[in-house]
This record gives sequence, C-alpha cells and structure tokens, in this order.
Amino acid sequence: MIKKRGAVLIMVLLIMSVVVGGVLSIEQWASKDYDYSQQLYVSNQSAFYIHSAIKVAVKLLDNDNNKYDSINDDWADLPPFRVNESTIVSMKIIPLNAKIDINNIKNKNSKLVTRTQIAVSTIFKDANVDVPEYFKRLLLWMKGDKSYGDYEFGYQPVKGDFFSLKEIDFVYGLSTFSDRFHNFFTVEDTSGKININFASKKVIEAYLPEIADCAEDIIKYREKKPFENITQIRKVGCISDKDYLKIQPFITVTSNLFAVRINVVINNINSYATALISRASKKSGLVKYFEGKGFYE
Repeated sequence: MIKKRGAVLIMVLLIMSVVVGGVLSIEQWASKDYDYSQQLYVSNQSAFYIHSAIKVAVKLLDNDNNKYDSINDDWADLPPFRVNESTIVSMKIIPLNAKIDINNIKNKNSKLVTRTQIAVSTIFKDANVDVPEYFKRLLLWMKGDKSYGDYEFGYQPVKGDFFSLKEIDFVYGLSTFSDRFHNFFTVEDTSGKININFASKKVIEAYLPEIADCAEDIIKYREKKPFENITQIRKVGCISDKDYLKIQPFITVTSNLFAVRINVVINNINSYATALISRASKKSGLVKYFEGKGFYE
C-alpha cells in the first residue's frame, strides 16, 4: 500500500511538473507574442506619423509664397510635436543646395568641375585626408572601375553619379565618408548653385574662394536680414565688382530640393526616415525616401 501511494505521489509530481512546464512555456510564448505585437504597433504607428510628417512638409513648402528661402521661413525651424504622452514627432527640413553637389567633380561644364574640385579639395584638406587618393577613388567609382568596389560586402561600383552619400562609404578606403562629410556635400543636382541664406561658413569659403574672407560677414548679415536676391550680397561690403561677377553664376537665394529628416519616438523607441521633396514644379512632391537613421546621408 505504501509503495502504491509512493508511486501515485511520484506520478502526481511528474504530471504537475509537465503542467507547470507547459504553463511556463505558454507564458513565454505569450510574452514573445506580446513583444512582437508591441513591435508591430510601434512600427505601424511610426510609419503613419512619418507619412503624415511628409504630407505636412509638402504642404508647408507649397504654402511658402516668398520669392526667396531663408532661416526665417516657417518650415525652417519646426519644434518637436507631442502627439500624446508616449509619442513625439520631430521634423527638420533642409534645403540641399546649402551644400556642394559632389557629383560635379565630374561634369560636362569645365568651370563647374574646376570650382567643385577646388571646393572638395579644400574641405578634404581641412579634414586631413589624402586629397589625390580620395579623388582618384571617387572618380574611378563614378567611371565604373570595379577595382574600387568593396568586395568584403559584395558591392561593386555602378557607372554614373552617386545616388546618396552613403553609397560613397562603399568605395574602397572611404568607409566613414558620409559620417565625416554629410554637413558639406550632397549628391542631388543643385544646378551648381549654393543658397547663400543657408550655406555654412565652411561651404561658402570652399565653394566661393573669391569671397572666402567675407564668409563670416555674410552669415552675420543674413542673421539680421536674409538676402532676398543675390545682388543683396553686395551689401555685405567686402565684395568687389570683379569677385561678384565671378561668383554670380554659382549663388542663389531659392531652393527647389529639400531633405526632410523625421524622427518618431513611441514609448522611447526611435524610428527615423528621410524624404527628399522637390519643389521644382507648381506642386511639391516626393522624389526619394529612405528609412533608418543616416541611411540617405
């Protein structure tokens, strides 16, 4: 009888261990399913807010009736927007002709090529890189020379202009290019002009070497009153007629292409995206879209 009771007790313990194990397993799966459902929720909500932010950016740019673009425009300084207690949406609109189009180191316009190569060289020198080697690698990639592909990851160059600064990271030896130079260069067509209401001091000095000594004065002037047309740059006072005529074809106060950087935070989880919006026609529209932080750059 005692043996029988012992056997029953062992059987009960075994059954209980199986049941408990099953319950724990169910809880683990339920926990995984919950985490997954939360991820899906955040992902879907983030996509919705990013899509909405792009629509807002397009609307803001379409409603901008100024004949010039400056830091005083409504779209140029947007504060973060709190949707609710757990969600914040941030958006920054950047005119891409505030930067230098690095694709113009190879162009049919010889004057534009010379100016761009001098500007790129200046910025490279300030960064203490091997200027001739950097140029060689960039040009060989643009020409489609496969000897400069990143074979570790299986990437090879495609003949033609760069699609994004991030693509330059795959040129042999230039793996940190986008991180180091995204403030100065773009790969989008700027028609060879920089917006003097947005270009940084270094970009002005590099791209307009004729008036490099006036770069700081230009920035101080536009902080008080933006340039409404390119002739107003003469009001800075340190630009000669000769130098103005040299830089005139390469400056503007308007922008037609903008990068919209969007950050959505839901329950402390960040989602990032970059949209390129063109305002070249009567109505602004999406040109390129990239998900992830810094993927476009």
